[in-house]
Amino acid sequence: MSRVTPSQYNCSRALVREVALMMHRSLCRAKRYAAISALALIFCGCEKKTATKRGVQSFRMPNAGELFDLESKCNVLGHQILENNTIGSALSQSQLSHYNPADNRCYVLLNVTTADLRTPFDKFTSDYFLDDGQTGEILATRYCVGRNCTASVMDESLRSMAKDPSQPSESDVRDLMDKFVHADRHLQLENTP
Repeated sequence: MSRVTPSQYNCSRALVREVALMMHRSLCRAKRYAAISALALIFCGCEKKTATKRGVQSFRMPNAGELFDLESKCNVLGHQILENNTIGSALSQSQLSHYNPADNRCYVLLNVTTADLRTPFDKFTSDYFLDDGQTGEILATRYCVGRNCTASVMDESLRSMAKDPSQPSESDVRDLMDKFVHADRHLQLENTP
């Protein structure tokens, strides 16, 4: 007996109604419900399989050459964010970028600090902005004056990764920023117990 594939079924509602009507006439009540249920399962299975084939997007990890290209483009985006961020002469800024193939996103960490390194530590300021390099969207921020730091996460997907997603702590935000921008630290964070 050869197996019939779902694509061989004609999944029209009219056919299902016609078969159900024929079964209604020829089968007793208990057998009729079992047959209609089986037919409904076949019908639903056929629709789902054809819809799944059309709707599935396959994700392929980039090969080494593609990864190098994507990382290079992410670095260019990081430099563009740095160039477009206007600051005064009392501040300095730097950026660090990293393309993450796991979520196909370019992360850019923009760091704006007090330019005069003679500034007493308790008055030294540092602003950190984690940006999506492709959209320019600010995903998270961290602001420090001396040892006093505050932080916030704007991106919901990043917020959900914090220890307390309802109110991520400053150290959670710092760890998230490090995880997505520093490739070598990303591996260490994944392997820590």
